[in-house]
Amino acid sequence: MTECQFHNNCGVYCETPEQVAFNLCENCLDAKQMHEVVSLRTAAIVDAATELLDVLDAAANVDEPSPEQREWMERLRTALAA
Repeated sequence: MTECQFHNNCGVYCETPEQVAFNLCENCLDAKQMHEVVSLRTAAIVDAATELLDVLDAAANVDEPSPEQREWMERLRTALAA
């Protein structure tokens, strides 16, 4: 068995072949996989919100948005990019 190599140095040993392959104990491997799922979901939400913003821009059918509208659209785009 090999010791878990996660950044928090939990000191637990890897037991299954999957854990050994990743050099992570059960809890650290679960945390890594959960983090990956959350990251993918967050990216999907940002993509959907960005697409929605584009659709709303088109639906507004405004040739030239007001300075206030432009400011709010840029704030939303900045928030989505973060």
